[in-house]
Amino acid sequence: MNIRYSFVRFTTMTLFALTPLLLNAEDTKNNLTKSHVERVILGTEYGNNEKVVSRWTASPNVSVFNAKPDQKQLVLEVIQTINQTISASGIRLRILPDNVENASLKIYFIPLKQFDQVAEQHGFQNVPGNLGLFWMFWDQHHALTRSIVLLASDRLTGNKLRHYTFEEIVQSMGLAQDSETFKESIFYSKGTDGGNASNPSPLDLKMLQWLYLNLKPGDTHSTFSTEYDRYFGK
Repeated sequence: MNIRYSFVRFTTMTLFALTPLLLNAEDTKNNLTKSHVERVILGTEYGNNEKVVSRWTASPNVSVFNAKPDQKQLVLEVIQTINQTISASGIRLRILPDNVENASLKIYFIPLKQFDQVAEQHGFQNVPGNLGLFWMFWDQHHALTRSIVLLASDRLTGNKLRHYTFEEIVQSMGLAQDSETFKESIFYSKGTDGGNASNPSPLDLKMLQWLYLNLKPGDTHSTFSTEYDRYFGK
């Protein structure tokens, strides 16, 4: 009887001792998640890294340039994933025939050595060292007006092709920064490790959906934080 009582008392004391540790671990995870979401959504990876929301407010027309059949099929899969995720916003990616110059979202499969040339044609500078690259343009309210995606057709195959295609196209929707926090994210990047996720994580898709349902172009940190705590942080 005494032994049983001692065991129960010991177990209870142990649980009480562990509770703060469990709560601290949960707080740490929540803080990491909020920091990750804020980094990816506010600002851009290159150019003017202003901490403000930029996203599409009208459905962009998409055209693919120089794609082989398997590359085009992968783009269609990415578009379907994005459209399903943000369907409630009323915005969707509309696929046009290939090589349409006036498309608002243009996706190029080109050799790496052509990145400089195509970037210059579209009014921005290539950032060397990238096998995939996107560049966004917006109006005075930070509503996106056009985006360019470059993918190195001579360097990307298999899982790498899938990873970069998902990453660059999803980022061109406004989730424009990389993050060192979650390896399972398509936005993961740390040093020379650019990640290898072959699909967006559930958190990636939740971020994309939340961006299009709860945030507006031009929103800054204060709005982000309020909306995050109200909805995303639940």
